[in-house]
Amino acid sequence: MTTPDRVQAMLDTAEMEIAQAASVRELYEVTCQILVGVGGYCMAWIGLAEHNTRRSVLVVARAGYESGYLATADITWANDAGGLGPTGRALREGCVQVNNNTTRAPEMALWREGALARGYAASIAIPLTAAHGTFGTITAYARRVDAFGPREVNILRQLGALVSAAVIRLRRQAREALPHRP
Repeated sequence: MTTPDRVQAMLDTAEMEIAQAASVRELYEVTCQILVGVGGYCMAWIGLAEHNTRRSVLVVARAGYESGYLATADITWANDAGGLGPTGRALREGCVQVNNNTTRAPEMALWREGALARGYAASIAIPLTAAHGTFGTITAYARRVDAFGPREVNILRQLGALVSAAVIRLRRQAREALPHRP
């Protein structure tokens, strides 16, 4: 299957699975599994923006070959060294961020050694958004340079929109399921 076909198959699978997710946690986990299992990415994770002084990114789901990378990466969404990579920028700016060459991308300097040691030649961060702004990202890693062309980016942007809408729907359903107090 060619790359565009594989990515389209991933989106089609995600549409079915996302509609069946019973919780936000399940939604996040199945999204990462689909990115790796169907999309063919070597690793995928979802991080949420924490509104603390460090502007930390909380990892809530992951799949694929990670081997301790996220525990040591210290990724933030602050406007400092820890927030310069694709994930931090996607959280701050609310738009897709692509790193198509980990070896050469200056914004990857802080994570280059760890990423290359795990075979992460390229990465993409897709923002998750709601009415109040960006609340998280889906970040995926590929083993080949220039893995994220325009069609693939567009399909992954659609995936981000699907996941964002599902999070909003599931959170609304959870609030409605709470007993009402007199």
